[in-house]
Amino acid sequence: MADWLILARESGHVLMLAGGVLSGWWAHSYRMRSIARQEVYDAGQMALEMVRRSAAREASLTELVHSYESELIELRRARWQTMDVLSAVQVHALAARLIVRELDARLGLPRRQFEPLPSFPAEPEMDVGDESHVEKKDIGSDASP
Repeated sequence: MADWLILARESGHVLMLAGGVLSGWWAHSYRMRSIARQEVYDAGQMALEMVRRSAAREASLTELVHSYESELIELRRARWQTMDVLSAVQVHALAARLIVRELDARLGLPRRQFEPLPSFPAEPEMDVGDESHVEKKDIGSDASP
């Protein structure tokens, strides 16, 4: 037993050095694992924040789409009402022309010439980007001598 005590007293500093190295390695390893866990946690929190923002953005865009949809429905309804009114006006204008021509014929007056009514229903509107139907003028051909 005395041999162990002598060995421990003479080589104690080597054992303390080895214990210090081992405890330092363990502390460093523990700190690196702690940092890695914190980075994983932070990444998860960032992902949750991105999902929250994405959900809020999606909700606001959905609300915007619904408002545009209701506005479009209202505009279509107004256009249909306008088209109904225009149809009624055109019918009345044609009836008035017939009555005027009939009265002129009864009175022996010459037949009146009316300006032609615009076509109804109106021609479909062209898309802004579709310019294939538009005739292009040559600027040089309009020059006078």
